[in-house]
Amino acid sequence: MTDATKPAALPAGATIGILGGGQLGRMLSVAASRLGFRSHIYEPGAAPAGDVAHQVTNAPTRTRPPCVPSPPRLMS
Repeated sequence: MTDATKPAALPAGATIGILGGGQLGRMLSVAASRLGFRSHIYEPGAAPAGDVAHQVTNAPTRTRPPCVPSPPRLMS
């Protein structure tokens, strides 16, 4: 691989954003910390990953409006 095709490495101390703060988010946050990265968890409620992350953002998720079926088409 040439230098032009190598993926760019994250600088030490960079913050990794993680969507979801469940068990997998927690494990990823711990692994990132061991590698010298910070983690920011985005979670709609209380998150187990919040105990080990550097920062947590809690915000409710937007819900979709209920699906309304289209009225039947009349054939003429």
